[in-house]
Amino acid sequence: LPNDDIARQNQMLMLQAVFRHAVVRYRDVDGARHFFNRRFAAVRGLYLHERDYWKGVLADALHGLDHVGSSVAADLAHHLRDSSAAQRQRVPSRRSRQRFPVEEAVWRALEHDIVNFVQPVSTLAQRFFDILEQNQEYAQATGDSYNFVRTLSNLGTKLLEYQLSEAGMARTGVMIEHGLVWEPANEYCWMLWARWFQVQGRRQAEEAVLREALRLFPRRPTAKVELARLLIDRGREHWAEAEDYLHRTIDDRPDNGHAHVVMARLLVVRERPADAERMLAEFLARNPDNADVREAHHKFRSGAYAAPAAVPRLELNESATTSSLEEVLRRGGLAGEFSRALMAGHINGHTDLIQRESKRGDALAGFYSQWLMLPDTPACPPHAWAWNACLHWQASKPARAWDELEKGFPEAAQETRFLRALAYPGSSNRTDSRYSYAQGEALSRPVDAAMHDWWELAESGDLDQSQREDIACAVMACAAANAPEFVMATVEA
Repeated sequence: LPNDDIARQNQMLMLQAVFRHAVVRYRDVDGARHFFNRRFAAVRGLYLHERDYWKGVLADALHGLDHVGSSVAADLAHHLRDSSAAQRQRVPSRRSRQRFPVEEAVWRALEHDIVNFVQPVSTLAQRFFDILEQNQEYAQATGDSYNFVRTLSNLGTKLLEYQLSEAGMARTGVMIEHGLVWEPANEYCWMLWARWFQVQGRRQAEEAVLREALRLFPRRPTAKVELARLLIDRGREHWAEAEDYLHRTIDDRPDNGHAHVVMARLLVVRERPADAERMLAEFLARNPDNADVREAHHKFRSGAYAAPAAVPRLELNESATTSSLEEVLRRGGLAGEFSRALMAGHINGHTDLIQRESKRGDALAGFYSQWLMLPDTPACPPHAWAWNACLHWQASKPARAWDELEKGFPEAAQETRFLRALAYPGSSNRTDSRYSYAQGEALSRPVDAAMHDWWELAESGDLDQSQREDIACAVMACAAANAPEFVMATVEA
């Protein structure tokens, strides 16, 4: 639309277009009036406002049509003005409730609490929706959508870092759609919509939104960089397109740190880590105050993105879909803390990151917390297979309990069967092919190959209980990270 985010001007333009269409299509005022009223109702349905607001928009739209010279146009404009005036006379005069947007201090306080996670997610979400509802009411009464859309994009982006309930996610999606209706040319609202699809794992929808955002905002870097990130995740055949978007962004915005971090990811998956490190170093030489790139470069050089040797090593597999560099760094931080806690033999003061991330609903951190049996480990969510499997392993659940776990998580059937057999060595002589990893099983994932090798060791009787514990931990950690592209180094007997 030609007026960017000025919703009222766009609405006036719509009514003027409908008016012109009506007087061209119909030669009598009654036909034109019926046509206009139907379309006017449809426009009001798109933009939820109070009645008085639309009276003002209609009056301004008609004022702009005074130069239309046909008799039908003049009669229709006269009828619409008289009809609006008659409605004002029929409706008893009453002072409508005055509405105000939420004060900045209120939503800034919520922003602080979200970032620092000072309340449960459900409480933060309810405060978020309360603010949005008040700002939406203000927008409906005044036509000013600034406060509604800005608090939606600002707070919504931060809140989506947590695991919202299904109802909370659905409600957030509705609010995002309302925001796009109010301001269809708002880039931040489009990016929030893409993020909303991303956290639900709906990659096709996310890609469609990003490509539409790129069409709407071809000169803006955000959509190009995020689309490149998604294309890197999709695999090798999409890396050339991702590289093109990143080069275009860096050429236009040489100081864009996010583009450089994502380009570093691409170089890493192409087995060019030295080039990635050099590129980040050169960027920091020009922009030493860029905290995100500085942190990524420091962790990259220190090797914090890789799991320490004390836990099963994770190696990149070039043929698999690769996670983001930022995610590798985050997983590495969790794995490093987990390893140090295991080696220290105690947990006090060594698991701050694990505890914080597990309370946010992160499956990998939750698994680590459960394996260490931290006192503040939250309740296991129903969707986290590794977390559930860890509870089964630690409680020495019977074989039938593992069978029920397999039914509940068909996507992790191989891992569940492996752990069941590993937990009950006496079942190693079973001929059931579901538990055999030596009989022509299709080893399509790196973790399958690792389990195949470990199972041969288990069947040979060369593994003691401590080694079985290490292997079980490695399998669960791989699944918790949701990273089939990572393969654990084979455990030596």
